[in-house]
Amino acid sequence: MNNIIVTGASGFIGRNLCNHLSRSGYPIIKVMRAHKDEIAKHEINNIFIDLALNDIPVHILKNTHIIVHCAGRAHISNENKSDSYLHRIANVIATERLARQAASAGVKRFVFISSIGVNGRETQLGRKFTASDPPAPDNAYSQSKYEAEQVLQKISNETGLEVVVIRPPLVYGFGAPGNFQRLVKLINIKVPLPFGAIDNLRSIVALDNLIDLIVICLEHPKAAGQIFLVCDCEDVSTTELIRRTASAMGKQIWLIPISKPILRFFGSMLGRQELVKNLTGSLQIDSFKTQYLLGWNPKINLDEGLHKAVKGINK
Repeated sequence: MNNIIVTGASGFIGRNLCNHLSRSGYPIIKVMRAHKDEIAKHEINNIFIDLALNDIPVHILKNTHIIVHCAGRAHISNENKSDSYLHRIANVIATERLARQAASAGVKRFVFISSIGVNGRETQLGRKFTASDPPAPDNAYSQSKYEAEQVLQKISNETGLEVVVIRPPLVYGFGAPGNFQRLVKLINIKVPLPFGAIDNLRSIVALDNLIDLIVICLEHPKAAGQIFLVCDCEDVSTTELIRRTASAMGKQIWLIPISKPILRFFGSMLGRQELVKNLTGSLQIDSFKTQYLLGWNPKINLDEGLHKAVKGINK
């Protein structure tokens, strides 16, 4: 069996994907920029390189069937011009460089982990994003992901490299970074939270469900050339998500009902308008295409995912 290369193998999604593939018997090569673990540095299936500057050795690529590209620069709140430049290097230039190497070496398929931000930041309540919607990225991170998608499509047209794009929303699971980590910390400190009256709806995805879809996309014949949206298929308000996360943690939570306009006003005053927009706005996803074309359905539901995500956190 030919190798599967996973880039960003030390990150949240990449690390857990590698663990799943290894347990399932897939031969994998882990690619990452750096690692502090001395044991990891000496494992023969680990490669430590900066993909924007260096090539993966040709002999490894020639024995590789599929690349899952999880590596990239993540979204950062309050971005500035330098962040935009760094996003472009990590998410566009590195992706293009790797895909061209892969195509030249005869790699068959390139699975790219993009972002729902390519579709846009927010949906009107009840109007869900679909894979066929016109892209509307509105920050440096999502713009770089969209540009990377375009580059991959061009390379696919030129070389025949099979490209599969997956656009996940917020991914939650044990050790998840970003907004889910912030939410868990807020619940843990046991202070009243001003999110008791948010009537939005948001789609999110459990780590297990995202990994299950990635595995299907490795070889499914109908995945080639497609863009897939993924979610748990159970939309929740921010208020309900906080309550259910607290319940999974065994915590009591006090939610104060403060209206959305007031929250957004104070978010703007405190320089946290983007975070507050994400907490109060709706972002719903239609995953019908993913389910119909690939026969995929979420493995676990929201409550199961939340219990797994907070497992081990002190109650």
